[in-house]
Parts: sequence; C-alpha cells; structure tokens
Amino acid sequence: MDVAEYTRRNTMTPKQIPFELSYPSAFAEEDFLIAPPNEEAVMWVDRWPDWPAPLLVLYGKQGCGKTHLSHIWQKRSDAGIISNENDLERALDTCISGHQKAFILEDVNDDSLTASFQETLFHLYNLLKEKNGALLITTNDHPKKWALSLSDLRSRILSCPAIQIRQPDDQMLTVLLVKQFDDRQIEIAPDVVKYLLPRIERSFTGVHQVVRMIDQLSLSEKRPCTVPLARQALLNLKEVS
Repeated sequence: MDVAEYTRRNTMTPKQIPFELSYPSAFAEEDFLIAPPNEEAVMWVDRWPDWPAPLLVLYGKQGCGKTHLSHIWQKRSDAGIISNENDLERALDTCISGHQKAFILEDVNDDSLTASFQETLFHLYNLLKEKNGALLITTNDHPKKWALSLSDLRSRILSCPAIQIRQPDDQMLTVLLVKQFDDRQIEIAPDVVKYLLPRIERSFTGVHQVVRMIDQLSLSEKRPCTVPLARQALLNLKEVS
C-alpha cells in the first residue's frame, strides 16, 4: 500500500485506552507502506522466486521495515525463521531432508558471525543454490562491512543482491507517525503531526520513540494527545538521551 492509500483508509475515530498494553506492529501486507525509501526492496521481494541468486540481503537502520517486509515474504514462501545458530543448523537439516527450502535469517551482525555459524551458512547457501531455494537475510549494514573470515562465503554473499531500505522522507515520516499512533489506538490531530515532524529524529526509530513516549504520558497523566503533550514528550526524550 502506498502512503496516499494508507491515509485515505485510516481516518481515525476517538478511542480510549484505560491502561497500558503492548502494541505489536501490524505485519499484514496491506499495512506495509510503500514509498521511495523502500520501493527497491519491495520490488525485489515481489520478484521472488525469480531472484538471480539464492540469497537476498535487506539492510537498513533499526525500525526501517525489514522485519515487516520479511514477514510478507515469509507468508508467500512459507519460509522458516532463523534467529540463532541452533536455528541455522536445523534449517540446514530440513533443507537436506527436502522438507523446506526457503528461510529468513534475521538480524545478522558481527557477534553472530562465529566460525561455526559461517561454515553452516556456507553449506546452507550451496544447498539452496542446488535445490533452487531461497534465503532472505536482514541486517543493519551492507554485507561488505560484515566480519566474514570464510572467504568462500564472503565471495558468495557479495555476489548476491544487497538492497538498502533508506531513512524515511517527509511524506513517509508523516504517514509513519499516523500509522504508529493508529497501531496504539491514539487519536492524533493534524496540528500534532505538523508540530512533531520538524522536531523528531528523522528515522523510523525516532518515530517509534516519540509515539511511545506520547502514549506513556497520555496514559499516566490521562491527557489527550495535544501539542503541549507532544512538547513534553520531546523534552522527556531529550532528558533520557
């Protein structure tokens, strides 16, 4: 869904939240907001299973939408989730047995790239290539920055597409604010969004932090989401940063 369509579909009505809850992000495909910062990543996910290699890397800063997009691909491909080295070993076993040949390897970083992890990942890559399978990796940085000591694995990964999800532009930042307030069932007026937009950290994480702080203040002080409340939330964030 593009940002204009999301805005049309989401005219919010007042809702009251009597106590603080956990508000998981919606990972449905119709809730994903397509805008210039993520269009290329969406194109590559849509291109599956016609990827030129068995591996696609999606990278970008925390909160940029990698997890949401990987969930969309998981539903299409019935991919297994790999969160740690034990999961990776099980994925290799299920791929060998022929029970599964699509996987998502989440949040790759230098701490996870042990020698044994790299060796198992190398074997999984080769097996997926042989079986016309697919592996989607999410990470914060381009693979060329990873601490890969296994040269054969490094060469294979660097030969595959690595697509960046960039930080949001003004249009996307505005709709992200609206969506995250909507996820938390908070009524938000246009003047509050207009006030926040030039003052928040211009990132997906910045949007999440300010919405969370406003939600906490609104609940604890039993106040509606207004510009003064938003101003206080920004001051609180500045104090804890």
